[in-house]
Amino acid sequence: MKTSLLVGALCTINITATVFCVIFNFPEVAEISYYISTFILCLFSFANNPNDYELRFLKRLLFFFFLPIAFHFYVYRDQSVVYFFHYIASVIAGVTVARYFTEIPFRLIFITIVFIEVCAILFISESGNMAHLNRTYYTVPLVILLFCMVISDYYRGVNNSYFSVTLLFIVSILSNSRSVSTIVFLLMSAFPIRYILGGRYSIKALIFFPIALISIAVTLYFMAGIINDLSLLKRFSERGLDSGRFVFWAYYLTELDYKSIFLGVNVNQLWVTLDDLFFNDGGRHTLHNSFLSLHSHGGIIPVIFLVFTFLKLVDKNFSNNRGILVIGAFFILIAKANFDVIIFPQRFDFLMFAVIFFLWSNKKHAASLKAE
Repeated sequence: MKTSLLVGALCTINITATVFCVIFNFPEVAEISYYISTFILCLFSFANNPNDYELRFLKRLLFFFFLPIAFHFYVYRDQSVVYFFHYIASVIAGVTVARYFTEIPFRLIFITIVFIEVCAILFISESGNMAHLNRTYYTVPLVILLFCMVISDYYRGVNNSYFSVTLLFIVSILSNSRSVSTIVFLLMSAFPIRYILGGRYSIKALIFFPIALISIAVTLYFMAGIINDLSLLKRFSERGLDSGRFVFWAYYLTELDYKSIFLGVNVNQLWVTLDDLFFNDGGRHTLHNSFLSLHSHGGIIPVIFLVFTFLKLVDKNFSNNRGILVIGAFFILIAKANFDVIIFPQRFDFLMFAVIFFLWSNKKHAASLKAE
């Protein structure tokens, strides 16, 4: 068995078990499967010595990511220590995934997750137990997998992500997620734009678009009852893209001072404050924003470092006509990250670090592709 297939299987187990168990409210199983698969991925990372590119980026992570988080914990003595060790495991596992990135069957993992989620949506709708409809966990793994998949396809010279984008759009509608439904619909415009900019009008593209539109229309027609139960159209008509998240963000930003801007805030106290002001249910509530979440337990330096790194790598690797779909998937990821804590910290962080390590280690190859 190839090592890449084993790594891909571990990724599948990690994501599938997490999604399935969270949807059906089995958090203990999700925890166990996540830790076991991540631990094995970490072991693979130690099987080979890191190359020069990996070492360079690891040094940058140490100074601009881990040290600020460690200093934050030294000052506040809060929950950030758990995030610190989570990031260490995610980075080590990410190195393993990055080494086999173009060989991992991301498309198969993507379709597997879609199948599980559609079955779950149908089951939940029929049972009427809408308490298990966690919209975030329907869309988050698919958004991240789509990003990984289009990058892998790009480097393998494959451009057949049409079907996957269409599936993501349908699942985002069925999962009652306004933000993802909107931005995935915008992403679909990347296909005609790509061909217009490239001056190519292939028969494949001309056939795909009418079929995709008809398929979406037919699917939505037969799923009209479910969509009505999920009230997506009602939520759009009543609130548009307005969200209570804006209140959280405004509160968090207005409470920052010079110290908290650079160091973040006491995460434990933040949970208590959010609960007292907005919920009063005794739960741990997030800011529903990945970047503010990272800032809260690491300060401004890790946020600037990761955002700048992502933007730089995407620009260097995909600033040509062929890369427009990757940029579109990146836009979806960033847009979704602005409305939920889907990364940093989250279970799928190892995939994000894998993308960074892979793109960082392939800059020379990217330059040759860019020149085409």
